[in-house]
Amino acid sequence: MKKLILLTIFVLSCATQVLANTPAQTGLIYLNSLRSAAGMTTLSSNANLDTAALNHSTYNQINNFIGHYESLDFPTGFKGVTPADRVVAAGYLSTTVSENVSYDSDGDGESDKDEIDSGTDLLNPPRSGAWKIILPLILNQN
Repeated sequence: MKKLILLTIFVLSCATQVLANTPAQTGLIYLNSLRSAAGMTTLSSNANLDTAALNHSTYNQINNFIGHYESLDFPTGFKGVTPADRVVAAGYLSTTVSENVSYDSDGDGESDKDEIDSGTDLLNPPRSGAWKIILPLILNQN
């Protein structure tokens, strides 16, 4: 059975909705529909943050680990210890980040939807800063 690693990184900045042709865009559209219904601004993805999320998801997959921090004890795929370190390494010019990491063990894609529906920081962000978002980057794990 294939396992999926779903990684979501959230960083602060407002923007517009995109057309869904990837799992990340589908997740973003779903989140934005909830935010719009609640009278909140919508969010957008950012290429540098996409890179940081993909790099960390790959690190987790390579090292058979799920979590927020990377370690030089496991150097393959290492891009930075903290989420802030990794977004800067990917070229993003802010260290104000919040990261959600989830693991979908049965491959149904529901773990991120459950995270969004739970009303965590996805719908209730910190008060300062601008919001940018990256939603599920999916990697198959053998």
